[in-house]
Amino acid sequence: MPQALPIRVVVVTMYAPGFETAGAHFGEFRLWAEGLPLPELVPFLCGFRELRHNAEKGVLGVVTGAGTARAAASIMALGMDKRFDLTRAYWLVAGIAGVNPHEASIGSAAWIEWVVDMDLAFAIDAREIPADWPTGYLPFGKTRPYEQPVEEDAAHRSVYRLDPGLVEWAYRLTVDTPLDDTLALQAARARYDGFPAAQTPPRVLRGDEVSGSTFWHGALLNRHADEWLRYWTGGRGRFVVTAMEETGTLQALSFLGRAGRANFPRVLVLRTASNYSMQPPGVRAAESLRGETLGEYSGYRPALEAAYRVGRRVVDELTGHCPSTPTCPRRPSSRRASVRNCERYSSLARCCGKAAADPAAESPRLEPSFGISVSGCASAILRARRQGLFRATAPAPWAERATALGVRRDKAALSSGCKSHPAIRSSRKQSEQSWR
Repeated sequence: MPQALPIRVVVVTMYAPGFETAGAHFGEFRLWAEGLPLPELVPFLCGFRELRHNAEKGVLGVVTGAGTARAAASIMALGMDKRFDLTRAYWLVAGIAGVNPHEASIGSAAWIEWVVDMDLAFAIDAREIPADWPTGYLPFGKTRPYEQPVEEDAAHRSVYRLDPGLVEWAYRLTVDTPLDDTLALQAARARYDGFPAAQTPPRVLRGDEVSGSTFWHGALLNRHADEWLRYWTGGRGRFVVTAMEETGTLQALSFLGRAGRANFPRVLVLRTASNYSMQPPGVRAAESLRGETLGEYSGYRPALEAAYRVGRRVVDELTGHCPSTPTCPRRPSSRRASVRNCERYSSLARCCGKAAADPAAESPRLEPSFGISVSGCASAILRARRQGLFRATAPAPWAERATALGVRRDKAALSSGCKSHPAIRSSRKQSEQSWR
């Protein structure tokens, strides 16, 4: 049986009408499959769609399917797949989103630091709420909207924070990326009179995301999303985009990190604006929503192009050499900070050419490793291998490439090209989530 195939970068997309490349309408994955490219088809019976692989670059592409449930299931299935060694892989989530017109314009690309779950809540129909309530959505365990204090256990369920240093590195690397500014984009943003940010040309920025499986639209829900994100992040987050899948994807990756199957501090989320999250002045929300159907979003094609164009620069950098981060994270000064950041400090410090700190003195308690095999998925994969179902357009089949590489997991070079480091080998030292 071949050794696990080391993966440098996993490109995660959510929506694709199919892997066929014919036709004018396409989803988030097609540009990656054709442009990177990802020529090899890999069966993925436990996931939403087949995987795509580029053996030379060490890049794996996955389509999770739309919505939190499909995203969580697909990422968990991929993480448990013993054909791949993902312990040192970077994960790039790249997809379209709604954008807050108070912060940016359609066609823009946002690197995300904070992701807040918008699904986990109490809810009362707005027609039945007290007159002094701003919304019918309440945090779990609370009796009023945005009631303080924020419970730490509740925040742990609802909030994900990506590595700020890695997010900043990706932003600085791509901030000057030219983005399309079509006549259609100019016409759409001209309607947002009184929204200066919505009328600016597309750009790359940093921001934060509310995530939920409901496609909502309108000024009142937009205000709620802004206040909801600020509530859960203690005022540190800034609502820029709204998307569907990140809570499922990040939850799966945090669990996989606990099991030593993934490295949560190496996750990046890039969301590009295909539509505004609320109506322009003088238009009703229902009328505005009718114009924002799937595939006909006002900025759909430019957003797809932006996700690939901006994300591609990061993928090329990660697969070419160790990322030249602008600054190293500071040494954690407390045990609580160390639990979240000790591994991040060590891994990024060596990329900056500085000596990595030894986090052993403040390392968190390691959780036990439970079984990581899923019998049904493993059986299906074994059957596919025996039946010769691995298909590839590259000169050598995927399975033969995996056998030829034969790189042992514990001795493989880091995906970025750096030498192995003890802090990365023990990926279980990372926290389940980093939310504060």
